[in-house]
Amino acid sequence: MGRQFFNIAAMRAPLLVALGAFAAAADNAPNCALLFFGLPKRFKDIVLPSIRSEILAHSPGCDVFAHTYNVTTITTARNGEDGAAIHPDEVFALTRDVVVDAPDALPHDLEHYHPYVGYAWKTQQMDNMIKQWHSIERAWGAMVDGERRAGRRYERVGLFRLDVKYVTPVRVGDGAVAAVPNFGHNSNDPKKALNDRAFYGGRAYAELWATARFPQADAYAASHANKLHSERFMAWLLRDVPVELKPICFLRVRATGRVMQRDCAGAYKPPSPTQASTNPTIALAQSARLDPGANPLLAAERLSEAPTPKPTPKPMSISSSSASE
Repeated sequence: MGRQFFNIAAMRAPLLVALGAFAAAADNAPNCALLFFGLPKRFKDIVLPSIRSEILAHSPGCDVFAHTYNVTTITTARNGEDGAAIHPDEVFALTRDVVVDAPDALPHDLEHYHPYVGYAWKTQQMDNMIKQWHSIERAWGAMVDGERRAGRRYERVGLFRLDVKYVTPVRVGDGAVAAVPNFGHNSNDPKKALNDRAFYGGRAYAELWATARFPQADAYAASHANKLHSERFMAWLLRDVPVELKPICFLRVRATGRVMQRDCAGAYKPPSPTQASTNPTIALAQSARLDPGANPLLAAERLSEAPTPKPTPKPMSISSSSASE
């Protein structure tokens, strides 16, 4: 057999092109992270499929991190849960970057917050809120650890619960600097009480949403009749943030499998332009203008397809009523 000669220069050219394409793809990769927190209730069969179809499918390329507790049963009379099973290991089907803490691995003294119970809450509800705050902080910490390992920094971040069924698309890359779902505002007034169940937007505002609750809780309670209400506290915490209300819907899932079908009923309806609020905290998006009497899921889809209405010289009708839940 004769000698075979190889053109090294010719072999290097495709390799250099491939390496260049790889570097370019890395530079253009979505710079976003999705953080999930809380207890995974009916995760495998109800929650996870909805995360994949409504969040991951519409926010491709984002890295995913999660935190949960090593809790295998839960009893919450208010939710109809009596020794209901939970499977924290199922979260690993969403991402391998999961932090799992023991149920009692809580650096915050639950009893410290018991004097702040009010607004018809019970002590267990306060405890659950504090545990969720800790889970949110731990999910944020998991992301920061991931950044350190990868030598990168995420500029857009979304934070979402592990115990809800998502039923409308969530587009973390839509450009909103601070977005929250347009429902569950308590008394349906986002200027007074703001949905605290999910958030996405720029990193700085996401960090405020994720990590500022514990440092600010005592100050808030001291100036609000020594009471700590989750949604009212969130409105106060984001008082200087240009919050945008989004027609996002998700439904709480109980460990029994029950899905709270009316969670998104009665989305907040902003006033007409002639009644625009002077509160700079709430920058209401046009997309948030849902008909409170309509199905919020269908309304959200229609908004994405409807053309922008043309201005008319006729005066707009004004209604002082707000949507009710």
